[in-house]
Amino acid sequence: MVRIGVTGSYGKTGVKNILATFLSEKCKVYATPESYNTPMGICIAVNRMPADTQIFVAEMGAKRKGDISRLCDIVKPVVAVVTGIAAQHLATFGSIQNVIDTKAELPSYVAKAGGKSYFNTDNDYCKLMYRDAEGEKYRVGFGGECYAKEISVCGEGSEFTLCFSGGEEVRCKTPLLGAHNVSNITLAAAVAYGMGVSPEQIAAAAGKLRPVPHRLQIVENSAGITIIDDGYNSNEEGARAALRTLAAFKGRKIVACQGLVEMGKAERDANFALGREIAFVADIAVLIGINADDMREGALSAGMADGSIFVKRNLAEAQQLFAEIMRKGDVLLIENDLPDNY
Repeated sequence: MVRIGVTGSYGKTGVKNILATFLSEKCKVYATPESYNTPMGICIAVNRMPADTQIFVAEMGAKRKGDISRLCDIVKPVVAVVTGIAAQHLATFGSIQNVIDTKAELPSYVAKAGGKSYFNTDNDYCKLMYRDAEGEKYRVGFGGECYAKEISVCGEGSEFTLCFSGGEEVRCKTPLLGAHNVSNITLAAAVAYGMGVSPEQIAAAAGKLRPVPHRLQIVENSAGITIIDDGYNSNEEGARAALRTLAAFKGRKIVACQGLVEMGKAERDANFALGREIAFVADIAVLIGINADDMREGALSAGMADGSIFVKRNLAEAQQLFAEIMRKGDVLLIENDLPDNY
């Protein structure tokens, strides 16, 4: 059985699911369900694994140095996939360097096992990790093992051309939203291509992809309002990607956001910056909970009118406001859910 580990600060679940879909064109594949990415979650997944599995794809999460090494001891991967690095869980990691070092535990383990590592070099931190990595390694992005060109993104999905290192090109169309998902598809395509899946099989599978629940999932309602459910995202890169996706939609744009947490001393500045990002895209901002004031200050600093910003204590209050202000044709982005202890 081939064992693949997928890690990163963001994009893990999406890339894992995309890769499993691509590889399923050729082999019997089993991937950890949902966001099962801890030692307990992976052990539960392994116990449910079908006996005829040929490829196991494991999502690997971390909050402290050494977490990925422990997961590698369980999974024993021979292929590493690094999706991207961002300032996440800094309250437990302490620094972005600790995040980088922890995610690098996966390619380090795979190199010692004589395997292959793939890095999303659209991300600057991943470029550095690729540079320093040992063993057989591949960079994914422009000029790398696989990259996308002629990209067209809209509210109904994306179209693009995948270009592979062997010279092959294939046109793809996917219902997944956002340019970041093109990057996720490109990374998964490079791994699948390296394992013998043809470009044509990859293109066919790209058309079958569906969003992960609560990660840029479109929900239509009877009132003619489009809801973009991105409630499971909780990092800076994911929030930016969601806002870029919202910008591609027509209609009045409303953002409901609870902000970024578990970022230690960087939390206030991160939420101020997020407020500015929201102001550049949204017509109305509904800011919720403990980070609302910091996001509001950021939005105001970017020129958003005070009358377009609503601050609410909790989701129940926000939902009541939605009923009062929303109308047919609106697009609502629900961004950044909070962990249970908030």
